[in-house]
Amino acid sequence: MKRILSYLTLCVALSPVLHAQEEAVSKLEKPYLGAEISVNQAVAPGAISSRFGESRSLTSDLLLKPTLKSKEFWGDRYLKADLEFYSIFEWMPKNTAKAGEKLSFNDVKFRTQLKNAVNHQASGISYAPGVEVEIPASKTSSVSNRIIGLGLNSALSWSKWGLTLSYKPTAVAYIHSLPYKSSACSPDSSAEDKLSGNQCRVDGRQTMLMLKNQLSAEYTLGANVFTLAFKTYHNFLRPNEEAQKYTESTLAYLEYGYKLPTSFETILKLGITSYNPAYDPANGFKVPFVSTNVGASNFTNIYAGVDITL
Repeated sequence: MKRILSYLTLCVALSPVLHAQEEAVSKLEKPYLGAEISVNQAVAPGAISSRFGESRSLTSDLLLKPTLKSKEFWGDRYLKADLEFYSIFEWMPKNTAKAGEKLSFNDVKFRTQLKNAVNHQASGISYAPGVEVEIPASKTSSVSNRIIGLGLNSALSWSKWGLTLSYKPTAVAYIHSLPYKSSACSPDSSAEDKLSGNQCRVDGRQTMLMLKNQLSAEYTLGANVFTLAFKTYHNFLRPNEEAQKYTESTLAYLEYGYKLPTSFETILKLGITSYNPAYDPANGFKVPFVSTNVGASNFTNIYAGVDITL
């Protein structure tokens, strides 16, 4: 009788633990549907004072990224797919443009990655390959007569003691409906540039292949997250008689984030971002945040925002 009572007591004591384990297993076995939402307000230093620069932009941007995670298979591996929508509204500089013309969109991006394709917990190394599709939605793609972009991406990272180092290369090839750029004709368009339907050829060459490389370092200390990231963009242009075959540019951002104690992940963030052509003809290689350029060749913004993961 004592043994039976002891056994029943043990079952009652362990039932919450067993139930929690069953819930954890069931969560892993079920696909997960969620979303990532990011809202930012960015201002160029020149908008604060002309002494800080010539760029006077003031923008609000919204990122919506529905995500789907599959059931785990082959151990802890799973597929993660997301659809990225990104829009920007320009408040400054003030001009005669209508509100609708101040709102712009990036291309819609669909990505799928095999998460934990390599996941060595002892060393902290993980690797995830993937594919992506870019669907034209931006003005740049419209002018370029772009139909679609098809590419490969991957993410290699090392994570230990709150520090994560990542390298994320991407290659995207683009298909176009016409072998030139075109847009609505302007009053000064020449007759030889005019096409049908009030469309005219415009200057510039189409990007046939884009290579993107991102290096980032992230350190998490409690609710605090510090991030430093650099991106390079290499655009290989449609061949023609010109000697130039590609263009390069760099993007960097330095960011501080604070995780709020909410039921879903919410991060308040403050940062600075800098976008430049990669090289300056006079001074050589440009260092983000440091290089000083004239005119609109250096786009530096201070931003604040919130990231929400559902």
